[in-house]
Amino acid sequence: MKYKVNNRTVSREEFLSLPRRWSPDDGPPPNIESEHEPRPSNALGVLPHQRAAADEYYSKEGCPVKHDKWGRPMFTSRRQKIKYATISGFVFTDEVAGGRSRTPKVEDFA
Repeated sequence: MKYKVNNRTVSREEFLSLPRRWSPDDGPPPNIESEHEPRPSNALGVLPHQRAAADEYYSKEGCPVKHDKWGRPMFTSRRQKIKYATISGFVFTDEVAGGRSRTPKVEDFA
């Protein structure tokens, strides 16, 4: 098994010697606001012919996101992904501690 830290391969011992990872008990994850390289999401994509309309719609809703040629939104932060998913109709029960989503229930729209 290969262990990677910041795109650098490290030994198992070095990997295990690093400070422990974040857990939900630690509060908000440190990277919720940090920017990163655009990452696509297959789950939140649109049909390729809907890309232009989706770009315009999400920009108008306050969440400017570009879609690639396959219709996948390209997110640059977790906060942006959570906002996009919320606009799309996903309901987040704990958006800060990982953005776990669930199927909307009738009472969510009451």
